[in-house]
Amino acid sequence: MAEDTVSLLSITINFDLHVMQLFAPLYAGGKLVISKPGGHMDPPYMASLLERHGVTFFLTVPSLAFQYYSQPAAKNLTKLRSALHCGEPMPNELPQLIYQQVPEGVVVFNNYGTCLLIAYALKILHFWLL
Repeated sequence: MAEDTVSLLSITINFDLHVMQLFAPLYAGGKLVISKPGGHMDPPYMASLLERHGVTFFLTVPSLAFQYYSQPAAKNLTKLRSALHCGEPMPNELPQLIYQQVPEGVVVFNNYGTCLLIAYALKILHFWLL
């Protein structure tokens, strides 16, 4: 995360990963875009938010990501640098779809299962011990 980070808060604060969507960009001096309530269930709306606000960091579950990146607006996501997917298994077809739809430069992350556990354990250790 950096000062030019733009994150889209699309998940409820009842879901633990909202912390990353909400506080990480603000901590780095970046910007936060907040979707309307229930907006995460409206793929054209979400894709237009990503495009309109030049989102650089986006976190969502793979099943919704398929819907968002299938929208025509995905071809205009020139600022998107990090696409993080967690909360459920990520099918092999999702990175392929993202790399086909989104202009060059995006890095796709899968953060699920054992990977999720280890990643968060390391982040917590890094935060508290350093």
